[in-house]
Amino acid sequence: MRTLLKRYKALSRIENYWWYCVVGITLFIVGISCNYIANTYTSRHVSEVVINDIVLDHIPSINVDDIFLEGAILLAIFVLILTFIKPTRIPFVGIAIACFFTVRSFFLVLTHLPIPPHDIAIQANNFLFKLAAGSGNDLFFSGHAGFPFLMTLLFWRNKWLRYLFLSSTVVLSTAVFLGHLHYSIDVFSAYFITFGTYRFAVWAFEKEHALFLKSMHKNEYSVAEKMSANKMFANSHATVDISVVIPALNEEKFIATCVSSLKKQDFSGTYEIIVVDNNSTDATGQVAKKHGAKVVVEKTRGVCVARQRGTTVAQGRIIVSTDADCVFPKTWLSTIYATYKNNPTAVAVTGPYQFTPKPAWGALWSKLWFSLVGSIYALTGKVLYVGASNFSFRKTAWKQVGEYNTRLAQGGDEYHLLLRLQSLGVVVFVKNNTVVTSSRRLKKGLFYTIFVTFLGYYLLDYIIASQITGKSVLGHYPAFRE
Repeated sequence: MRTLLKRYKALSRIENYWWYCVVGITLFIVGISCNYIANTYTSRHVSEVVINDIVLDHIPSINVDDIFLEGAILLAIFVLILTFIKPTRIPFVGIAIACFFTVRSFFLVLTHLPIPPHDIAIQANNFLFKLAAGSGNDLFFSGHAGFPFLMTLLFWRNKWLRYLFLSSTVVLSTAVFLGHLHYSIDVFSAYFITFGTYRFAVWAFEKEHALFLKSMHKNEYSVAEKMSANKMFANSHATVDISVVIPALNEEKFIATCVSSLKKQDFSGTYEIIVVDNNSTDATGQVAKKHGAKVVVEKTRGVCVARQRGTTVAQGRIIVSTDADCVFPKTWLSTIYATYKNNPTAVAVTGPYQFTPKPAWGALWSKLWFSLVGSIYALTGKVLYVGASNFSFRKTAWKQVGEYNTRLAQGGDEYHLLLRLQSLGVVVFVKNNTVVTSSRRLKKGLFYTIFVTFLGYYLLDYIIASQITGKSVLGHYPAFRE
């Protein structure tokens, strides 16, 4: 009890904490209210059409009152305890649950499904049981499947809580099926919609999420104190202003142009160019060294491993990440450096890249995509995406967020690092500091680029690796070197 009281007394040290709580609790009340209104609406407009379900048609109905009601109530009480024993969790947990119920309410109003055939009516005899059971017509999507999965995502960094909430997800989802309380689509869709809702909450409320993440440390308040600006940005070991890190695997045709472009920068400070030879079988290392780059060798292949190696040996206060097939405007480094000077709290600075030469759709795609990224940044101050070919960060911030995750492939050196840096401080998007990169990876065509490269190797592999397996399952997409 003394420890708990100490935690609450220490909240005065956290800037804007009480405001975050007001936002979280207000949104939580709004979300619960939306869910109640949606339940009432669906009860009045329920369809009378009988719908068959291939899963329910082959499962006998079983009375699952105890699991469905008491299980849900116990889970809610447990979440409540978990949240209030570490008060820095209160704002974001409230926000995440609010987003979940608000999104669920939207779908409930849209879809007026009838109760599944042969369902066993839940006997809810008091207020708590009625709250856990819902109206019976609130079908799409299943709250009993989605809510414990939301808690799984929230507490993913704690291994035991992750397994506990995953087990709860399986148990409650199974109970829903056995009682014929939801259609199979209500259950299976719940996981995907919940995941999207969670990612939205992380993106839209990054400060509250950063506060929540501190609670996952053993001493959340000592961690908060370590994140002071002086400690975050000081780096007594840095000997140069900027280190440019370039991973390179069999890049002898491009690396000379890339390094030469960097040598022509108008930056008046000190900088070094580090090329990480990722166990190439051609003359990449020799060509890079000939043109004035510092070359280090990383025999384990992988872009995250290579960037980790280069950033580790880098001496710069600011690390600039790029690729071997890029060329740069003369003012590229000076613009990046000036952005940090003008934004003392910035932990990272990024900008667009442009494909060249043809295909024309590649150039159009990059322009449209980064116009969207820039517009969202202008409206919200949040960076939606970064490309590793034009991404810089303070080395001290990189160390503080745990460096690169070398178990990831695509996305590990971009989106994954972006999310962690955003939890630490400000990321700035500079729309007029564009890098030009080769369009060789687009030569397989639009269909291959979208469905194989992006949706398969990049998005699907990243989601599986970051949320389920902890490491890449598809590996790196095929390298194009022509």
